[in-house]
Amino acid sequence: MRVIILSAFLLGQTLSHVDLRTAGVTGHVVDLDGAPAENIRVLAIEGLDPVVDGVPDRIVSLARTDRDGRYVLDGIPPGRYLFAAGPLSAPLYFPGVASLDQASALRLPPGATVPGVDFRVPYASISGRLLYQDGKPAPNVRIALATAPPESSRGQSGKRAAADSAVSTLTGKDGRFTFRNVPMGAYHLAAGPEKQAEFLPTNSNPETVFIDASTPRPILEFRIARSDPPAAESVPADDVNEILRQLIEERRRQ
Repeated sequence: MRVIILSAFLLGQTLSHVDLRTAGVTGHVVDLDGAPAENIRVLAIEGLDPVVDGVPDRIVSLARTDRDGRYVLDGIPPGRYLFAAGPLSAPLYFPGVASLDQASALRLPPGATVPGVDFRVPYASISGRLLYQDGKPAPNVRIALATAPPESSRGQSGKRAAADSAVSTLTGKDGRFTFRNVPMGAYHLAAGPEKQAEFLPTNSNPETVFIDASTPRPILEFRIARSDPPAAESVPADDVNEILRQLIEERRRQ
């Protein structure tokens, strides 16, 4: 059984009580568009065999980025460490590589805080606005993000995919919505309650949104007819990027 080592006393460190016998790192995480990547997990990993079954196994410190994409890892015993950002099952290793063989280890001396351990994660945000046909905002409408089927490609409208995605959100009062930390891939958007959601702009011609390193994200705007659907609630999604990554892998195996 995999054991992830987390020293409880390390997590209790505060900046007001710096232990000169330990070390730390700071950094900044951005997405493909250069925007701050919020709520991204960052890890400090030790050991001669830091990865077991493809997953970091000896974690001595972890943190999540704030709204500005910044993080602090502290209370780390002096030594040599690897650093990674993102989901445990598919981390990005410093200085921005997916392969453990290409990762660079950093040596942390006692009492030092090493800055500049930065990452550009392969995610981006998908944002848009939902309006009624008369141009007024459509608030509190469930928007689902679904992976497009394998047949989807540039210049082609994708076939209908499952709209009951594990990742959803509600439009705000102004009809706006945002999905953050979306992995690279092709996606469709659907509006409406589960089991009744309709792809945007239409079921027969859903727009495919691509997340990659070269394609700019469009400004999305869709219009829907007014209706009185049942009250919708967003589906909680911890680690949205991990959930979507799993959906992408499932699509690829089909």
